[in-house]
Amino acid sequence: MKNLITISLTIGVIITLLLTPSETLAQFKLSGKVEHLQQADTIQLNIPYLYGYYYENIKQIRLDKQGNFTADIPLSTTKFATLMYHSRLWTIMMKPGKQLEVTINSTDTTLSTFKGSIAAENKLLYQVDAGQKPAFIAAGTRGNNSYAKGTVAEITEKVIKPQLKLGETRVTQVRASALNTADKRLIAQEIRTETLNWLNFFARGIMNVNKADLMGLYKLLYGSIKPEPDVLPAGPQFYQFADDYIGYMESQAVIYMQGLDKAKANTTPVPYFNVSFDDAIALAKSKGKLYVNWLAVKNTYNKPVAEAMLAQFINAKCSEKDLTEARPLMDEMINLYPQSKYRPQLAARIANMQSALVTNKSNEGIHIIEGFEKINSIYEIVNRYKGKVVYLDIWGTWCGPCRDELRFVPELKKQFEGKNVVFIYLDMDDDIKDAHWRDFIMVNNMTGIHLRKSNADIQKFWDELQPDKNKQGSYPTYFIFDKSGKAIINDIKRPSNKTLLYQQIAQYL
Repeated sequence: MKNLITISLTIGVIITLLLTPSETLAQFKLSGKVEHLQQADTIQLNIPYLYGYYYENIKQIRLDKQGNFTADIPLSTTKFATLMYHSRLWTIMMKPGKQLEVTINSTDTTLSTFKGSIAAENKLLYQVDAGQKPAFIAAGTRGNNSYAKGTVAEITEKVIKPQLKLGETRVTQVRASALNTADKRLIAQEIRTETLNWLNFFARGIMNVNKADLMGLYKLLYGSIKPEPDVLPAGPQFYQFADDYIGYMESQAVIYMQGLDKAKANTTPVPYFNVSFDDAIALAKSKGKLYVNWLAVKNTYNKPVAEAMLAQFINAKCSEKDLTEARPLMDEMINLYPQSKYRPQLAARIANMQSALVTNKSNEGIHIIEGFEKINSIYEIVNRYKGKVVYLDIWGTWCGPCRDELRFVPELKKQFEGKNVVFIYLDMDDDIKDAHWRDFIMVNNMTGIHLRKSNADIQKFWDELQPDKNKQGSYPTYFIFDKSGKAIINDIKRPSNKTLLYQQIAQYL
C-alpha cells in the first residue's frame, strides 16, 4: 500500500509585525500529515533571502508520531520556496492569504493532489517541472555524465540547444494557462531563467571546457538577453540568473581586454566594471571578489535589481560571518539606497558581527600564536601539547566548504568539553589578509590555537603532513595527532560528520 503524505498549506491573514514601515507580515501556516508513518521524519522548506540555499533559510518541519506537522511562516509578499522531502525538491508558490493542499506519494515521491486557493499556480509549476533536476544534470558529475561526452559543438547540438527550446515550450505552456496575467508573467520569468541556470551549471560544473569554449557557451546563453526583469519583485531563479550573468560580463570584458596591447590593458577601464584591471585586483584583495562583482551589477543592472543583488551580497557575507567583506558592501547600501527596505535587517546583522568582534578580542579561549610567522613546522605547535589529542583544521577564510564546516564546530567542542583535546587552526591566507583573518576568527568565536601561512609558505606544512602530493592543497583538510604527537593521516572526518568524527577523536583519548 502506498504511503501518502498530505500536506496542507493554510495561510491565515494574521498581521503580526512590521518588516519595514510600509510592509507587514502575514502568517503562512504550513500543516499536513504523513500517512502510515513508520519512523520519525522531517519535511524541509527553503525560503531564500533572494536566491540560493543557506542553512539559516531552511526550515525543518518535524512530523509527530502520527505524521502530523504544522509550521507558521511569515510572509509579506509572494515568494517561491523549495519543498524538500528526502531527495526530492519541488518549487512552490506562496502568497499571503492563500491556501494550498498537496498530496505526496512517499513511494515514488510524486505530487498527486492540489487543493486550495493557490492550487492552480502550484499545479502548473509541477506540470512544467519547476525546481526539478533535468536529466542532463541528474545523469552525473564531471567525468561521468553521458550528456557531457563529445565535443563542445556536439554537446551544444545534443543538449544545450534542445534544452533552450524545451524551456521556451514550458514558457508557452505557462502563458497558455488560465492564471491571471501577473502570475503567468512571474512564473514564465522563473521558468525561462531556471532553464538558463541549469545550463550554466552544466557548462561550468559538468562539461570539460577550456576558457575559450566557455566564453562561447556564455555567448550562446546570454548574448541576446539582459538581466532586466519582466516582473518585480522577481523570484529566486531570476536573481540566480542575474548572478550567473556576471560571469558572462566577465567573459566579454576578458575578450575586450585581450584585444589591447599590454601597456593599455592594465590601465584601461574594464568594460562593465569601470575600473582598471590593476584596480580590480586591488579591490578584490582589500574588499573581496563580491565587491568587484557588485561594481559590474551597479554599472549595468537597473536600480531595483541592483539594490536587491546588493542586499543578497551583503546577506551572503553576513551568513558567512565575514565582517571584513560585508562592511564595504553595506557602505554601498547606505550611500546608494539609504531608504532601502533591506537596510534595517542587514544593519542589524552587521551590528551583531561587530559586537562579536569586540567581545571576542578579549576572549582568552582564542589564542593567536605570537611569532607564528617564524614557525616552519606544525610539530613546533603540536609538540607543545603532548599528552593531549590534537585536532588540526587546515582552512582558509576564502574557502566556502571551510566556512560551512564552522557551524558544526560548537557541537564538536561541546562533545569534548573538559577532555584532553586541543583544536589547532592552520589558515592559508596571504599576508595582505592578516587583519581579515584575525577579525574572522573573532567574529566566528573560533576558540583554539591559531596560526596563518601564505600560499607559498604553507607548502612545507603540506609536505610534512601529507606525503601523497595528490592529496595536498585540499581545503579543508583535517588531521588528528595522538597523545605522543603522531599524526593520524587516514580519512579524518569533518565536523559535519559528527558521530564518526567524535568516535575517531575518542579512540585516542
